Amino acid sequence: MASTTTDGVPYPELGDPFRPQADLQALADWLQEQGITPGGLANPDTPAGALLGTKADLEDGKLPEEQVPDRLTETALSASNAAAVDDDTSPVSVALAKTTPRMTTPEAFGAVGDGTTDDTDAVQAAWDSGAPVALTRTYRCTESLLVDDGLDLWWANPTATLLKDFAAGSGSTEAFIRNRDFASAMTGVRMHGLGRVQGASLSATGKVFCLYADDLVLEGFTVDTWAGGQAFLLAGDRVSARHLWALNSAATTGCGGIRFVGGDDFKALGCHIESGDDVFQFVPVGLSTDPLYDMTIRRGSYEQCTGVSSAARLAAAVILDPSDIGGMTCSIIDSSFRNIKGRAANRGLVVENDDSTGDIDGIQFDSVSVDLTGATAAAQDILVKRDNATYASVGAVKNVDFKRTRVTNPAGTTATVSVVGSCSDITFEKPDMRAATGATSVIDLASVTTARVLGGRVDATGTTGGGVTVGTGGGANAAADVTVDGTRIVGVPDGGYGVNLNAVAGASVVRTVMSEVSGATTAKAARIGSSSTKSAVVGNDFTAFTTASTGRVNNLSTDAVIRGNLGHNPRGAVTTPTMPATGVAYTNTSGYDCTVTVTGGTVTVIRVGGTITNLTSGTVRVPAGQTIMLTYSAAPTWVWIAD
Repeated sequence: MASTTTDGVPYPELGDPFRPQADLQALADWLQEQGITPGGLANPDTPAGALLGTKADLEDGKLPEEQVPDRLTETALSASNAAAVDDDTSPVSVALAKTTPRMTTPEAFGAVGDGTTDDTDAVQAAWDSGAPVALTRTYRCTESLLVDDGLDLWWANPTATLLKDFAAGSGSTEAFIRNRDFASAMTGVRMHGLGRVQGASLSATGKVFCLYADDLVLEGFTVDTWAGGQAFLLAGDRVSARHLWALNSAATTGCGGIRFVGGDDFKALGCHIESGDDVFQFVPVGLSTDPLYDMTIRRGSYEQCTGVSSAARLAAAVILDPSDIGGMTCSIIDSSFRNIKGRAANRGLVVENDDSTGDIDGIQFDSVSVDLTGATAAAQDILVKRDNATYASVGAVKNVDFKRTRVTNPAGTTATVSVVGSCSDITFEKPDMRAATGATSVIDLASVTTARVLGGRVDATGTTGGGVTVGTGGGANAAADVTVDGTRIVGVPDGGYGVNLNAVAGASVVRTVMSEVSGATTAKAARIGSSSTKSAVVGNDFTAFTTASTGRVNNLSTDAVIRGNLGHNPRGAVTTPTMPATGVAYTNTSGYDCTVTVTGGTVTVIRVGGTITNLTSGTVRVPAGQTIMLTYSAAPTWVWIAD
C-alpha cells in the first residue's frame, strides 16, 4: 500500500483499526480536503460517498461502531468497485486497509471457485494466512477444513458457498469445518455473512461444524443439505450463534440442528433450523472416545428461534451416554429456551438425566410453543426425567420451569407432560395444554418433589382420566409437595377428575376453576387417594359439574382438608363415626370441618383439640384433622354435619 497518492499527497495518519470512528473522521476530512471524486461525495454509490455515508450513519446512531468494518468491506468488495479494490491508492482501498485488516480470498491461493474444481487446498491456505478471508464464489472441498485461533471468515454475497463433497463419519474429528486441535479451546474465531455451507448431496455425510472455541461468533449464513451428524456442534465459553439457518437435512435421527455440548455463556439468537434430529440442544457428548466428552454447560440460552424436527424433538437438555450406563460427571446448569416456536415429530421438549452423577439444574422454557401435528405417538410430548430406575447414582433433575408453554396438536399416548424419576422443583406457569384423544391425562406428575401448576389452562377433553394426575402408580417414587393454584381445568371426562391426587405427601389445590366435558354425567373435580397425606382442596370453583355437589370430590384419605369449594361445600351429612370409649380422643378424618351435635347420655366434659369446651351437650365445631373427646358415664349419641 502506497503511503501517498500518485500526486505525492500523504494519506492521513490512522490509529487503532478496532476503533474506527476516529479513522472515519480522518478519512472523510482528508477526502474532502483533497477533492477526490468531485461530485461523488454526495453519491452513496461511489466509494467516497459510501465512506461519508458510513461516517454519517455512525454519528447519527444508525450504525453501531462494531459494524463499521463490515460496511467498509461490503463497499470495497462489491462488483461495481472491483477496479477500486485493485488500485491500492483508491479511496476505498485506503479506507479498507486503514480501518480493517487487509482481507484475502481463496483465489489468491489458486482457488477457481467454479463449484467443480477441488479448491480444498486453496481455501485452507487462505484460512492459514492469518488475514481475514472473503468468500465470493462456490468452493468445492473434498476434505475437512481446519480452523485455528483468530480466523475471520466472511461470505461476501448470498451465493458464496463452501461445498462439502465427501462422506465422513459422525465423530467430531471428522467434521467438515473443525478445530485443527481439540486439546484446548481456540479463541477469537468469527464466521459471518449471508452465504452457505452446503452438502453436494445427502451422501456427503458427517457433522458440518464442530468448533471448540472461546469468544466464537457465527452469524448470518446457512447450512444446506446434510446427513449423519449435526449442522453445528459447538463448545467453549461465550459462544454466539446469531441468525443462522439450517435446511434440508436427512429426515432421520442423527442429523441434529444446533448442539451445544459444553462451556459457559452460550447464546443462540434468531436462528431458524430444520433438522432430522433434535433442533435446539444442550446435550454434552456422551461418547468417551470423543475429544469433547463429558463437558459441563452453564448459562446457555436459545432465544427468538424457530425450528422443525422431522424425526425428533424441538428442544432438549439431556445427558446420555449412548454406549453405556453411567460414567459421566457433567452438569447442565442455568440454561434456557426463550421465545421458541416450532414443530417436532417424536416428543416436543425433553429434560432428562440418564447417565451423569452431575445435575441438570435450572432449565427454563419461557414462551415456547411446539406443534406435534403428525408426530409419532410417544408416551408424552414433554418429558422431564431422572432415570434413577436404570442408574441409581444419577444426579438430580431440578428447578425446571415451563412458563407460558404451549403444546398444539398433542400426540402423547399417556399424557402431554410427564415428570418421572423423583425430579424436584418443577413449575408450570400459565400453561396452555391439552392432551391427545385417548391419553390418560394432560399433566402427569408421576414422581416429583415440589411441583407447581400455576394459572393457565389445561384442557382434558378427550382424555380418559382428566387434567392433572399426581403420584401415578404410588410407591417409593410417589410425589410430594405439589400445588395447583389458579388454573382453569376444562373438559373433565366421565369417570375422570380435574385433579387426581393419587399418591402424594402434601398437596394443595386452590383457587382453581374446573368444568366437565359437554355431556358428561360422572365427571368429578378432585380425587384424594388413600395413599395421599396432608392434602388440601380449598377455595376452588366446582359449580360446572353435573354430578351431585356432594360427590364432586372423592376423598379416600384420612387427613385431607376440603374447605370452601363452590359447588361442593357445605358437604352436608357424613358417615357418623362410632362413639369412642369415654376419655378416648377421636380424630376427624372426614376431610371436612364438621359441626357435631351431642345429645343424651351422661357427659361431664367435651374437649376439642384438647381444650375443654365447658359443654356437656349441644353443638361443637371440629375442624378437619382435629380431635374430639367426650368424658361420660353413660354414652351419648352424636351427629356429624360437614361444611
